[in-house]
Amino acid sequence: MLKGLDKNWIMLGNANKASYTSLPPGSYTLMLNASNTAGKWSTHIPQIKINIAAPYWKTWWFYQVVFLSIVVIVYVIVKSRIRDFHKAQTQKLQFEREAIELHAMALRARMNPHFIFNCLNSIKALIQEKDDQKAVNYLTTFSILIRNQLNNKSNQITLQDELQTCKLYLELEAMRFEGRIAYRFDVADDEELKETIVPPLILQPIVENAIVHGLLPLEQGGEVSIKVYRDGDFGVCEIEDNGIGRAAAEVNKQKSSRLHQSKGINLLEERITMHNRMNEHVGSLETIDLFSPDGKPAGTLVIIKFNIDI
Repeated sequence: MLKGLDKNWIMLGNANKASYTSLPPGSYTLMLNASNTAGKWSTHIPQIKINIAAPYWKTWWFYQVVFLSIVVIVYVIVKSRIRDFHKAQTQKLQFEREAIELHAMALRARMNPHFIFNCLNSIKALIQEKDDQKAVNYLTTFSILIRNQLNNKSNQITLQDELQTCKLYLELEAMRFEGRIAYRFDVADDEELKETIVPPLILQPIVENAIVHGLLPLEQGGEVSIKVYRDGDFGVCEIEDNGIGRAAAEVNKQKSSRLHQSKGINLLEERITMHNRMNEHVGSLETIDLFSPDGKPAGTLVIIKFNIDI
């Protein structure tokens, strides 16, 4: 009997050999007994301890090695996939950023001619009016503006530089429409705010829109007010005019749409969107209609916000 495998004694007769094949790994006890010719069995049963070793592929350490190997392989594959994914994403973001920059450059290129065209029209009007001294002053200020624009080849400038552009532009328009265009600046004394990065010509189109469509339709003209201050992590620029308001301006635009279609504000919104995507921070534009106490249109307020912490 092989204890651990057999449940009963196995009679071998006169054979003196017992064979066990394909024994499972483990510990066994081989017990032997014999009888005499009279059929009397011995009371002494010898026992032999037998240990069957498992093949290496069934040992615990082999299972552990296989498990660890699988873990390592899976880890390497996953890490490689993640690395490839990040690499692909980085490359994709790089391509996207380059595309956005090209788009932003294209939008800016579309705005610069628009801005220059209006300035040249102002100079032309002064020359036609034979106001040579004013034309010279206008040309001098205009040349400073153009030089600033030519020197700035970046898609971003500081808020202080953008405000300087607005001041020069307002100075030009005030000279052209003497007595009809007034302006004032209220800029907080905050160096970090002034160094906030913004797209170039981001405020000027709003100021231009306020003058052309808001103030000039008024016989007596009006005023543009630019206020810049900090609001938490944001720099806020408020451009307010006391013109005819958006509703009346829209009626005037529709009447003159066959001659000219203003795209300045639409381009401005696109550029802010491009600025947000390129710099991964919030920039926003909000337009508010202003009314007098008796409910009549009293101008427009445009609010632009940029994240200071960039």
